[in-house]
Amino acid sequence: MPVGDTEGEHAVVRRAKTVRGEVRFRMLCAPRFDYARATHTVERTPDGVCFVASGSHRLALRLRSSVPVRIEVRRGAAGERWSTAPH
Repeated sequence: MPVGDTEGEHAVVRRAKTVRGEVRFRMLCAPRFDYARATHTVERTPDGVCFVASGSHRLALRLRSSVPVRIEVRRGAAGERWSTAPH
């Protein structure tokens, strides 16, 4: 759904933290621009990946991660699995 202000950057932060025991995580980011009508490319960046939509709007979504992520070009997605324990 569109965010109110269409100018500038917006940030959504998701943080996974283990309090007790070991937890297995699976993260998959598979954006669908323009309600899946627009195609997009996936580009690796120093701190994650960037998804760039084709078409006249050229929207972009940046995924930053402290865990290295795999790019799945055929699916237009990026993700990884990892385990974490409290420090």
